[in-house]
Amino acid sequence: MSDDYCRVWIAALSYQPPVDRWLHSFKFAQTPALARHLAILLSAQVMTYYKQHKRLLPEALIAVPLAKKRWRYRGYNQALVLANEVSKVLGIPLIHAVIRHKDSKVQHQLDRRQRQANMRQAFQVVSVIPCTRIAIVDDIITTGATVSGLGAVLSEQGVVEIDAWAVAYTPS
Repeated sequence: MSDDYCRVWIAALSYQPPVDRWLHSFKFAQTPALARHLAILLSAQVMTYYKQHKRLLPEALIAVPLAKKRWRYRGYNQALVLANEVSKVLGIPLIHAVIRHKDSKVQHQLDRRQRQANMRQAFQVVSVIPCTRIAIVDDIITTGATVSGLGAVLSEQGVVEIDAWAVAYTPS
């Protein structure tokens, strides 16, 4: 996957059985403790990629923000819980500089074009971003619309290198 904002896209696994069940449980069945295990898988994939390509790791991580309504419904933001664990494993700070100010439609019910429109202007930077190399952390990358929408906002704030990391990606 590629777009104008994210230079590197990394996912540890493909979103198919049994990974789909793991992530569904993590996201919807009140099992945030799975984040520790998923973070190890993602971190291993990240380290392998950056070492092979002789790239510097990002200076900070940003979790994909969750709308307040969904946060209240789930009780936690799965991307934030995952990013926190990845931060611990890799020793990269997690910063909280962006919010989701638009309560958008549920992404998994939309096609690619609808997802992109849904994410346009969904995010807002609320504090200074103290670095120029960031990795966006999410649980699943399907079309890339969410990380692209967030990447656009980060790019407007002067973030030069934006990478997208997820536990799984949805095969085309």
